[in-house]
Amino acid sequence: MTISGPMAALLTPRDASGAFDADALRRNVAFVMERGSTGVCVNGATGEYTRATVEERRCAVEVANEALAGSGVLVAGCGGATWNECYTLAAHALDCGAQAVLVPTPHFFPYEDHDLEAFYTELARRLDGPILLYNLPQFTSGLPTAVAVRLIHDVASIVGIKDSSGSLTTLRELSANGFADSCRIVGHDAVLPEAFDEHCLDGIISGVAGVVPELNVALYEVFAAADMERRRTVLALQDELLEQLAPLPVPWALKIIAARRGLGAVSFPIPLSEKRKAQVRGFAAWFDAWTERASAIFALN
Repeated sequence: MTISGPMAALLTPRDASGAFDADALRRNVAFVMERGSTGVCVNGATGEYTRATVEERRCAVEVANEALAGSGVLVAGCGGATWNECYTLAAHALDCGAQAVLVPTPHFFPYEDHDLEAFYTELARRLDGPILLYNLPQFTSGLPTAVAVRLIHDVASIVGIKDSSGSLTTLRELSANGFADSCRIVGHDAVLPEAFDEHCLDGIISGVAGVVPELNVALYEVFAAADMERRRTVLALQDELLEQLAPLPVPWALKIIAARRGLGAVSFPIPLSEKRKAQVRGFAAWFDAWTERASAIFALN
């Protein structure tokens, strides 16, 4: 299978009570697809999969698949603390029509390399569909390059990797050693320019693209063209946005952007300290100003 271009990792919208908001998810899907995304990913880190119930995650896949109606690729995150949880979610997602399942290593406890190989190998044996490895070392056991490459080489249904580590080591290894036909997905926006320059990616699955899809579409355009001045301008806007996202917990700043763009209510998993309240207000004001400047470079509507 092929996954390419700028894909949007979507938030899991919730209403003021914290309940899953299916209508808002439909709006999110339509929003990113209308602005140039090649598909969507639900139930990843941006979707706060550890916060969601199994039923909410199943519903998110069903809603997203219905909303896409074949207009783009659907990748379903299937993370969990146990193999059974991941398998149950993945089997459901593939049955619903997801083109691939995105499976991080199990949380919360650390595991060794042989544990991870057994986890993925058994998952592939039991599932009937494409699996993307998900390297998310900020939140789960890291997936070493040697393990990832070995799994992609040895297991036919493990078709590639989304690497959110901020390192290109695994994608470079796949590119240099005859695995260029695997799905090489960048999952960390900061290394996207470097990945473009080195031609070691097929696509990106980005939480930023879930709320500002225009930015990643613009990045694809400027790296395909020879307009270096426009490239520098777009990269400067990206750098500024990523710098402003960093002080808030993942994916809080993206939720604020989503609310500013009419994509859903802001719902945080814990009460806000006074410092956080000030940060939230400050980020919202900053984003409004950034939007005005970015709109002069690429359309934001």
